[in-house]
Amino acid sequence: MESLLDLDETFTDGTTRDLRNGRHVVQLEYECYQAMAEKEVKKICNQTRERWQEINSIAIHHRLETVPVKEASIVIAISSPHRVDALAATQFCIDTLKATVPIWKEVYNDGTTEWMENKECTWKISKRTSLCCHLQATCT
Repeated sequence: MESLLDLDETFTDGTTRDLRNGRHVVQLEYECYQAMAEKEVKKICNQTRERWQEINSIAIHHRLETVPVKEASIVIAISSPHRVDALAATQFCIDTLKATVPIWKEVYNDGTTEWMENKECTWKISKRTSLCCHLQATCT
């Protein structure tokens, strides 16, 4: 039986920055189609487990609605017997999430707003759907 002391854990959070493309950011607002987003996050968990089979736990939480500057919009935590695997898996999760999970981001600048997609995004912003309050997946 494995002891908790035998695990390495990695943790990353994506913090809302106060500048985007040289413009002052006041806050971000996130929206998603929850059923589709949760399905994609679970797919990321499964892909992560396929690539790093010794991973013990994966937790991904993305905030939705309003996220003020300097607060985390996403948290990813992974435990594994080996630090290198946990770090690589964490990087894979954030990169894949940004590219594939349909979460829309509205940037509030100095008196203006604009919908933005991540530069890694493989889908395009079209008609937004209803607002949801949270997106979380824990793969044990």
